[in-house]
Amino acid sequence: MSLTPQIKRYIDARIRDTGTGVEATVSDGDKGDITVSSSGVIWTIDSGVVSTAKMGGDVTTAGKALLDDADAAAQRTTLGLGTLATQSTVNVSTQATGVLPYANGGTNSSTVPTANSGDYVLVYDSSTGVAKVINVSGTGSTQFLKYNGGDVLFDTPPNFTSGAAGYAPASGGGTTNFLRADGSWAAPTISSISANNVTAGTFPGATYTFTDEVKATDLTVDTNLLVTDSTNNRIGINQATPLYSLDVTGTARITGTTTLNSQTYTWPSSQTANYVLQTNGSGTLSWVAQAAGGSGDVVGDDTTTTVQNIVAYNSTGGKNITELTGTQGDVLYHNGTSWVKLAAGTAGNFLKTNGAGANPQWAAASVSAANVTAGTFPGASYTFSDTLNVTSDLTVDTNLLVTDSTNNRIGINQATPLYDLDVTGTARVTGTTTFNSQTYTWPSSQTANYYLQTNGSGTLSWAAAGGGSSPDGYTYIVKPSIGGLPYEQFTNAGLTNDSNFFFTVSPNNYYMVRMELAIAGNNTTGDFTMDFNVSTGTMKGRGNVQNLTAAEAIQNVIITAAGTASTTAIVTGTPADLDTPIAIRIQFAFFYTSGASGTFRFRFGNAAAAAGRTSRVYAGSVMAYKALN
Repeated sequence: MSLTPQIKRYIDARIRDTGTGVEATVSDGDKGDITVSSSGVIWTIDSGVVSTAKMGGDVTTAGKALLDDADAAAQRTTLGLGTLATQSTVNVSTQATGVLPYANGGTNSSTVPTANSGDYVLVYDSSTGVAKVINVSGTGSTQFLKYNGGDVLFDTPPNFTSGAAGYAPASGGGTTNFLRADGSWAAPTISSISANNVTAGTFPGATYTFTDEVKATDLTVDTNLLVTDSTNNRIGINQATPLYSLDVTGTARITGTTTLNSQTYTWPSSQTANYVLQTNGSGTLSWVAQAAGGSGDVVGDDTTTTVQNIVAYNSTGGKNITELTGTQGDVLYHNGTSWVKLAAGTAGNFLKTNGAGANPQWAAASVSAANVTAGTFPGASYTFSDTLNVTSDLTVDTNLLVTDSTNNRIGINQATPLYDLDVTGTARVTGTTTFNSQTYTWPSSQTANYYLQTNGSGTLSWAAAGGGSSPDGYTYIVKPSIGGLPYEQFTNAGLTNDSNFFFTVSPNNYYMVRMELAIAGNNTTGDFTMDFNVSTGTMKGRGNVQNLTAAEAIQNVIITAAGTASTTAIVTGTPADLDTPIAIRIQFAFFYTSGASGTFRFRFGNAAAAAGRTSRVYAGSVMAYKALN
């Protein structure tokens, strides 16, 4: 057996016959480019022996170039990667120039640039699951990405001049049009609408007529003309915040009877100055002269007054309307000459009035409050900028304000009114009131146990019992109880104004004053003292005081023009027992000089004003006065 000449040059082969075959071995050692070891088992090719040239045509030139490179850096240079391939992060501002369009947004950051025609943007197409690079098309406007049924592309943004599906079309004329389902603009045409669908707001200026019952939580008409307060069950007339069940600011007029605290009254149709209001016990009121007596008497008998009830009524005769032949649905109306019928109209039409002097007609319903069907308005405030007419009944908050159109009654806090105006609770009226055609101005204050009197022109005032003008021309003031006590008293006080005995005096007038007093005191060391006083100007006159329980002694009282008070006090002695009344009678005439009206007063007290000294005037004491010119 022999080896090829090429191998034989490098291998020392030993051949022997084993009896079963021929066995060849190679000896260990350097065989040139190959080193043999382990008894010829291991052959090692020397380093650098195999060159790219010996690899033949299976390795490309590019591959040979990489194999020839000394290290990885040289291979990156061969591949053209540069240093970017070895970075863990990339700064697109400094390291990606020329690769992506960018705008410098700061260190290690960038902002997305505005897409211009010719630029490329990488986007992800969710329909295919593939990322793609797309070209920005178009010029002169900003481009937006748009999904287009499987493709993602740039397109001009939609606008309101487009009619394409999904876009709002251009507005079709004014602010009253609405967008319809077919994509066009048009004014709404509504034949009727449920109250449940009416939102809160202000109704246009017009008259709205409700043909059935109207219910509301609260009602406001023209800011404060009529205001309801359902929280406190109050109604205000010209009163934005009512404080009483019925709170009226201004003048009120009531015709017919009035019921106050379950008592019904009929008011008189005329009045006389200084008369007082009197009832006949059955509710009929009348103005009568206050009972008074002669000179020196406090109260006399008046048997000449006659109470007269006047009942006024009107009756009108009726005429039969000529019976006309017609069919169901016809309407009867007056044409200015006679009663005629209007034949039934088309189903769904409404009877429309054309005003005075014109005949009614059938007409289709328009978009107005007349077409609102029955229902409940949503909880909110509704403003009517014109007249609100309710032709049936009105209910505010169950019973705060209730109208009964059948019986022409109004209830306030009264669900079923029994009178024309039926108020449950407290009512307040400011200004004047009119009862049975008589207008009254009420006093602004009141005094316990006083009675109401009129001046004959409608001005009412509270006067003391027995007060008012009498046939003798005097006006009487009767002292009432003070604080539940049958007297008025002052302790540790000098001359003090009496709470009841005073009246107004006019400039340059003469007056006559009479008084009958029951007094008492415990002034054992000082006099019970009285005098007269005017609030302004001066007065002068003469009079006398008579102590009816002593020696009938007469004391002259002189009042000069030196000041506003008497220069000499009316001294009555030294009463020593508060439980022993003393009767005093005073007569006094004086002339009042001043440029303005003033107040004439009676005063009493203790001259010394010492501690523990009390002066007292009992209820039932009387002052009578009158002007002499």
